[in-house]
Order: sequence, then structure tokens, then C-alpha cells
Amino acid sequence: GTVDGPEGSGVRAKILWEPISEFSALLALDYLDVRDPTRMALQAIEGAPQTLSEAVAQALNIPIPDYRNKKRVYAGDVDSEVWHRDNGAALTLDWADDDWGLKSITSYRADYTGVTQDIDGSPLPLFYLPDNKWYAYTFQQEFTFSFDSGGPLTWLAGLYYFDQATGYAKVNQALGLASPFDIGELAADTTGQK
Repeated sequence: GTVDGPEGSGVRAKILWEPISEFSALLALDYLDVRDPTRMALQAIEGAPQTLSEAVAQALNIPIPDYRNKKRVYAGDVDSEVWHRDNGAALTLDWADDDWGLKSITSYRADYTGVTQDIDGSPLPLFYLPDNKWYAYTFQQEFTFSFDSGGPLTWLAGLYYFDQATGYAKVNQALGLASPFDIGELAADTTGQK
């Protein structure tokens, strides 16, 4: 089941500067932020083997209701959210004469994606992923030089550099063991959620 829906915002802008006819500078900027509070309520089906979370609850003598094939609930210990944010900038410098041209393109981008989600497949806050974050930083530089005299010789040369760093800014796979509670409290915690 799902609760609410995705929401996002973004902005893009470009600034062009041409002080003389032979030179121009273009700066491009962008920003995007998208968040999705969708709750993925995992749930075992009737007749399936005992889940790990059910086994942990049984071992700890924690009563849980028979939630199989019933209305899905999300009773995680963390608020569920998947989000993505990125921003970037690019600067293009262009020099041109009658027979030659030189262009430089420099760009940088930062991307972040994160998730907070209960993953144990039961209405118990046993296993969850709080605030995991993945990142990617990218830098690019390009130079091109062109020449065209109008004769038989026309050529283009260039250099390109690319550097990227990716990984996990934060990984926190938590194991939380629920404290004892009765079914009435559990029902109260999940009222109105689907």
C-alpha cells in the first residue's frame, strides 16, 4: 500500500555574457529535490513459512496479531521516505575568429539518493534502514580547438578529462528489537495507515 505521494521541486537558470562578438560565456545552473513518502508495507501471505521478524517476536515472547492477508499496515520505527537531490553547474567559454575557434566546457554535478524504510515485513519495528545515503560527485573538463581557413585543411583537436567519486556517505542498517506491547497498542499505532 502507499500513503501520500511523491513531491519535488527544481530550478534551472542560464546566464549569457557576450562582451565582444568573438567571445561568449554561458553559465548554466540547476537544482532538483524529489521526495517520496511511499510506505512499502511488506507482508507475508497466508501459508508462507514463518518470517524472521515473526521468529524474533516469538523468541522474545512478544505477541503480534495475525496480520497475514489483512489490510496492510506500516508500523515501522522510522518514517518511510525515498529521496533524491542533485545540483550542477556548467561554464562554457567560446572564443572564435574568422578561421579558428577555442572552446572550454567545465562542469560539476553532485547527486545524492537516500532511503529510510522499515524492512522486516511485519508490524514490528525490528529491522529497518534509517537514513542511508548514496552519493556521486562528477567533474568534467573539455577543450576543443578548431581551424578552418577556407582551404583544403580543416581540423579539430580536443582534450577531455572526467573524474567521478561515488559511494556511501552513510550506511546504517539498524537492528532494533521491539519492547513488549499488547495488541491494543499496536492497533493504535497503525490506525489510519495503509
